[in-house]
Amino acid sequence: MRRNLTVTLLALTGAWFAPSVARAATFYVDGAQVGTTHPCTSPIAACKTIGAAIVDARGTTGGDTIQIAAGTYGEVVTLDQASDAGDSLIGAGQDPDPATNTIIAAPGTVSSVLLGGGTASGVSLNDLEVHVASSAKTEPVVQVDPGAGGHAELTRVTVAVTNAGHQQPAITVLSGAVTLSYDDVGSAGTGPAIVAGGASPGTLNVDHSDISGGAASGPLSTTVVLGDTETTRIILSLLSAPGGAGDVLASSAARLTVDSSIILGGSVFGVLLQGAPSARTLLRHVTIDAGATGGADPAVSVTGQAAEVANSILLGGVNVNGGGTITCLYSELLLNESAGVACGGAEGNQQHSPDTLFASLAPGTDYRLKPGSPAVDAGAPGPLPADEAITDFDGNPRVLDGNLDCTARTDMGAYEVSGLAGSAPQVSISAPASAGTNHPVVFTSTVNPGAPAPLHYLWGFPSGASPTTASTTQTFTSVGQKLATLTVTDAHGCATTATHTIKIVPGIGKTAPPTITHVKVILKGQRKRLSAFQYALSEKANVSIKWQRAKRGRVSLDGKSCEFKTKLNSHRKSCTKLFGHVFSLGSISRPHGINREAVSVSKFARMRHDKDFGGTYQARLQATDAAGGKSPLRTVTFKQ
Repeated sequence: MRRNLTVTLLALTGAWFAPSVARAATFYVDGAQVGTTHPCTSPIAACKTIGAAIVDARGTTGGDTIQIAAGTYGEVVTLDQASDAGDSLIGAGQDPDPATNTIIAAPGTVSSVLLGGGTASGVSLNDLEVHVASSAKTEPVVQVDPGAGGHAELTRVTVAVTNAGHQQPAITVLSGAVTLSYDDVGSAGTGPAIVAGGASPGTLNVDHSDISGGAASGPLSTTVVLGDTETTRIILSLLSAPGGAGDVLASSAARLTVDSSIILGGSVFGVLLQGAPSARTLLRHVTIDAGATGGADPAVSVTGQAAEVANSILLGGVNVNGGGTITCLYSELLLNESAGVACGGAEGNQQHSPDTLFASLAPGTDYRLKPGSPAVDAGAPGPLPADEAITDFDGNPRVLDGNLDCTARTDMGAYEVSGLAGSAPQVSISAPASAGTNHPVVFTSTVNPGAPAPLHYLWGFPSGASPTTASTTQTFTSVGQKLATLTVTDAHGCATTATHTIKIVPGIGKTAPPTITHVKVILKGQRKRLSAFQYALSEKANVSIKWQRAKRGRVSLDGKSCEFKTKLNSHRKSCTKLFGHVFSLGSISRPHGINREAVSVSKFARMRHDKDFGGTYQARLQATDAAGGKSPLRTVTFKQ
């Protein structure tokens, strides 16, 4: 027995001695750390350099997080090995103050950050700034190369090149699927801010980012260059270049979509599109002001490929060369047409002076649309395509009513006007519930105070009549249910339709059902026995009178009936319980005014022989007119 137990324990504990592989972990970096040898496993025992933390992280299975404290780090950051796959570098912030943010400022001429190296997929850079000041590098500042089929991300990263002599790109994307989110990329040198495309074409997604070219960078420079990328999508971003620069965006990508973005500046074209005939570019909800602010400078040039401009504002010309084509839909265009341009007014296009469109064209131009701008609610009607941004450049919902007409429709350009949605009038119809044939019936309308005037009224009746007044009188010649409709449209085009159904019966109609008032129970004799009912009618009608014993009861559990009071239900809400024989005087035709209905001797005798003759009773009276209109039920309680 003891030997078997020993073998079992050894078998169970054998895993303790098996070799293990470290799992993904979090490492810490703090440049203010004293000393250079630390385990990097906690903020108080952080590595002094980013490179040391990366080396330690390579001992795990990948997918590590490296937290970098605020400060300036003068080193090259490299994640280019297979063991770096999935690693994330997270700084303290992307602003230029090293006291509260993380800044990578590698000296020398080589790249400051290498992500992927063609082998490490899933790497990411977050919440930090890569800064190039004094040195002019001979390589891109940040190289992103996760490899074919790989992916990488830069989120809330600033790449700032302040050296005017720098000629290399701020960011180069060589392969894989790369996403730039909430980034700020700017170059004061002659090199582009972003270059994408390489031997392994991939995809580039840019969202909520600010990409700018250098000051006085020369007419041959371009802010964003898209080469052999398979698919590029730029959304909710600002692309800009100073007036002395070249193109803002140049692309030969197989597929390019620019959505809800702004493209500004340059001295050649805002967007230069080149490529094979199979290449496709879509500029959707884009505001382009190329060259001088507010001027009719060249906005888009297309060579070879096909392009579409939709729901956009182009303050400049549209040029087509070398077999290219361009189609414009629901866009504002200061046209400079050439062969291959299909941007006429038939497809919802417009042409207005820039000062009628925007809030301001002064220095520091505000490209938000002014109230009443002809670009408001002038985009393509209908819902947004599934792949389109659902917000504008400011984050407002993309499809809004912007001209008070109560119809939500997208605007042209990067911005959507908000806060100018109309409110439809509140409309009701007053008319009787029933009426007779060939009797005039008055229909009146009520509209909420403050509805923008003038108001337009349009009635609809089965006869085909369509009065346009606030009230109308109609006569119906046939019986049945009749539907009246009224549509009220305010000064902005907001409309509301109200309906009313009226029952038409044979004979002379009237505007209200009968009423019973002044109900009185007549008791006679020493024992105060029921003798008669007295009441007043508003008009001639048939009157039904019924009465029955009544007693205080309790509401049933389902609330639908009244039960006799018991110990079990005494805590419930009280009610009147009717029971015993139902006495009735039937339906009696009576004229307008005071009427008196005597209780017959036979009925009186029947009551006398009831074993519970004395007690409390409740009578119910109701009148019905010739048109079928019924009065409200009147009840009266009496005791005999």
